[in-house]
Amino acid sequence: MNTKGKPVTIADRHAAEALAEQILDPRRLFPLVVVTTPAGRTDPYVPAAELIDAISHRADVVAVTQQASNWLSTRLEELGRSDLNVYGGATRLYPTGALDADLAPIFTARTEADGIRVVANVSKRVGGTFTTSTPEPEAVPAPTPQLTESDAEIARLRQQAEGLAMELTAARQQIEGLSKELSTARQLASKTRKQQRTTELPMRLGRYFIDTSEDMHYRITTTWAEQIPAEQKVELPLAPFTFSGSFAASVEEVAGADPALRDKIARACVRVLTRQDRDAHRLGPEREDGASAWRSYVEQKAASARRLHYWAMPGGAIELARVVLHDDYRI
Repeated sequence: MNTKGKPVTIADRHAAEALAEQILDPRRLFPLVVVTTPAGRTDPYVPAAELIDAISHRADVVAVTQQASNWLSTRLEELGRSDLNVYGGATRLYPTGALDADLAPIFTARTEADGIRVVANVSKRVGGTFTTSTPEPEAVPAPTPQLTESDAEIARLRQQAEGLAMELTAARQQIEGLSKELSTARQLASKTRKQQRTTELPMRLGRYFIDTSEDMHYRITTTWAEQIPAEQKVELPLAPFTFSGSFAASVEEVAGADPALRDKIARACVRVLTRQDRDAHRLGPEREDGASAWRSYVEQKAASARRLHYWAMPGGAIELARVVLHDDYRI
């Protein structure tokens, strides 16, 4: 990784995320030393080039800019190893093999003198030859002593637990993927059922009845029966409704015998009659019998969009008054 005594410097996001993967790679052959840059500086307090010379290529050294250390920390957190973060001018030594945070010491440096001492301490950890006239103790635990038989068993069990944790993570990801596939399959099945129901319905190629009032009454009740699920029909019944003397003529005027337009009008009527219309607004003053005039949409974002005018009666009944074009406010 290091060439001619110069450290690799990581400054972009892609390289920082790749470094996180390398830190966690149990197949890594050499220890890895990551030197970060503190806020307000363009280079670390720890002289990375001197660190390379001190450890005599016994470990790889990587310098990380302040921004790149943020990306590195974010990626480690995404991988579930926030305990291995390093940032803010600190230096961290990552040994080879499966990583335990307790075995990856952190060395802090707040001045250039601290940086020299970090070089000495890291060098001692990896068996280098660097010395300084004023060494200070590390702000980390002493090196781990030789493992006893019980310690070795603990280490083995810990590695086994880490392996099982990785398998559990993979299993959870597989379950999540299968859940998404199941959800997609259910949505597709629901869509297919709706299409089948639509195919099985009689084709509406014109009028069901010669009389427009009878035709629209049939379309409204049929639309309600088709659109409202059986378990919701008690909650969303059709309100009692009648047609004004001008309703049928207005349907003939704006929709003619077009079945698609008549079905749009029927759907608008069902929204009103089941109290699901959220876009209606008052149209004018009340009638002498206390009924209030309302205006709702039949179409949206269409040229000469059609509107539904109706009277809401004091007792809850609805009088469907007129279907008009957008600029027509007659009722």
